[in-house]
Amino acid sequence: NAVENSVDGMFIFGNVLITHTGMDFLADDGGLSAILGVVTVKFETEQLRAILAAKIMISDLSPERKTTMIDAVKELPAEGLKHLTMKIVDAGWDNMDSLMSLIQSALPY
Repeated sequence: NAVENSVDGMFIFGNVLITHTGMDFLADDGGLSAILGVVTVKFETEQLRAILAAKIMISDLSPERKTTMIDAVKELPAEGLKHLTMKIVDAGWDNMDSLMSLIQSALPY
């Protein structure tokens, strides 16, 4: 019952086969399970600008202030937009009660 490596890259343990994917799952680094257990959210720069502009437009700000803010968002370099996004996330965490109410209202139960 020795371990053999087959021609197609599979490992053979006696009568049991393990694929490359299976070996990856058994890896000490967590393998695919480490990757599959993570949710990554990515926004393209222009998508984020559009989201921010939409939120500014529905705010209670004056039309002049809305225009000024939207223009500023459009002019922000990608790194500045990233910094602004982190500030927005921090503001959400700093207002945990409001954030929890928002999360609860968005959940379907």
